Amino acid sequence: MKKKWKCLVCTSVFKGEEPPIPCPVCSSSKFEEVPIE
Repeated sequence: MKKKWKCLVCTSVFKGEEPPIPCPVCSSSKFEEVPIE
């Protein structure tokens, strides 16, 4: 089951088993898992 990750810096959301570090948008490494609706 895929997870959703939100970047804590630019708030972009990505789907995947692991967060896309660094963030493709802002290069941050800070993510939090968000619930899949």
